[in-house]
Amino acid sequence: MYIGHLSDQCAIYSDFIKEPERTQNETPERRQQSNRPLTSMKEAARSVLKKRPGERRRVILLLLSIMLLLVASMSGGGGGYLFTRKMFRWDEMIYTKVQT
Repeated sequence: MYIGHLSDQCAIYSDFIKEPERTQNETPERRQQSNRPLTSMKEAARSVLKKRPGERRRVILLLLSIMLLLVASMSGGGGGYLFTRKMFRWDEMIYTKVQT
């Protein structure tokens, strides 16, 4: 339900933010640089943090932060079993019964 709400907000933002005109200025040197992962990461960070008209940079950073929080909150499932095994002395059978 929460992810559905988030996708609705993204759709609303995309209606109000117009896509800027793009030009193809890629040189052979730039293509060679894109093969290096560290260079690509630096270029992506520069692209996200560059000055933009209006509130675009703030919106992009807000959406990236929300995505990071969602991914972090949903990927932490490995520590639950280890915690309950130590604190409550549960085995796998009890943990799976309680979890389901």
